[in-house]
Amino acid sequence: MPREWGRDEGRNGGGGGAALLGYSSSAASWLYRRAAAPARAYCGAERGPPPVTAARVRLRDGRHLAYHESGVAREAARVRVVFSHGFTGSRLDGLGASQTFFILVTFL
Repeated sequence: MPREWGRDEGRNGGGGGAALLGYSSSAASWLYRRAAAPARAYCGAERGPPPVTAARVRLRDGRHLAYHESGVAREAARVRVVFSHGFTGSRLDGLGASQTFFILVTFL
């Protein structure tokens, strides 16, 4: 004969497992946040930006222009070549030997 549940039998005692699951998941997430690594510090936060180590000149409008010298010494150089890089380049980009030869030939 099938068992019939009374009106109150199905409701009593059914919420304990759900409450335990909620409490345990909350405790686990709190423990994870406490044990996780601290957030990364971004440049300029708290300690300030890193020091400037590049050689640079100050322009008339107040901006700074960094440069990098390469080749022979400035006093021994016969020709001054200024290499202007594009937007995605940097001051450390160098000229290849073929490009340097082409530039010197066009100046002579």
